[in-house]
Amino acid sequence: MAPSLEKASYIDRMSEDRITLLVANYNNGQYLGQCLDSVGAQESEHWNCIILDDASTDHSSEVYAEYAHEPRIRVERNTQNLGLIGTQEKLIAMAETDIVGILDPDDALGPDAVEQILAAYKAHPEAGFVYSNFWYCDSDLNRGKPGFSRSIPSSSSCLDEDCVSHFKTFRRSAYYETSGHDESMLYAEDKDLILKLEEVTPMVYVDSLLYFYRVLPDSQSHGLKRKISRRNHAHARRLARGRRMTRGIPMSLKQRALHLIDKFPS
Repeated sequence: MAPSLEKASYIDRMSEDRITLLVANYNNGQYLGQCLDSVGAQESEHWNCIILDDASTDHSSEVYAEYAHEPRIRVERNTQNLGLIGTQEKLIAMAETDIVGILDPDDALGPDAVEQILAAYKAHPEAGFVYSNFWYCDSDLNRGKPGFSRSIPSSSSCLDEDCVSHFKTFRRSAYYETSGHDESMLYAEDKDLILKLEEVTPMVYVDSLLYFYRVLPDSQSHGLKRKISRRNHAHARRLARGRRMTRGIPMSLKQRALHLIDKFPS
């Protein structure tokens, strides 16, 4: 679906001080309204949002209609279901700004999320990846405990420290320096991408709880999805060690030793 003339003219005026929020939606109409309400409630106006519907069969279209008046929210649709990874790839290509942020349709942003993230990019123009901390929330989006995100120690990396999570934002120019998403990394595609981006750009942590992560019974943190995620995350680390060894990117002694095990398994 092409954007309206009003939306197109708005997009044409976007500059480097803006962010495009990317929402890949499949049958999350139940929660999508809260997600988009949190986008519309941002204290900063320097955002636009693209929703790419992955052939939903629920009432998501009714939710989209409720936001048709907002020129900064654009809805596109896949003609067939591509899955999360393929849909996110398309969303990144659709963005009209260099800076993009991943927002899941069943989650939400704090009201100052855009403002704080863009301030971090302005303060660190060398950075191609900025992330924050998050709240674990119940199914009604009530806040629970803070998440695990933190700054990466200067002597370490994402191979050693699993401390990068929501709210994940990055520059498309940095993304296209990597090989991008890997379809084989189901349920660990974000971890794989984090490792790839770390290899091409500085990463900056915003020490604020800017994202509301809804924990649902069928989320990736449960059951079979969790097992697949762990397996694929381990595979992503192995691939990252190989890339970094080939490119001469420094690794800790532990990771260098693990690379030898990867290469010459017993």
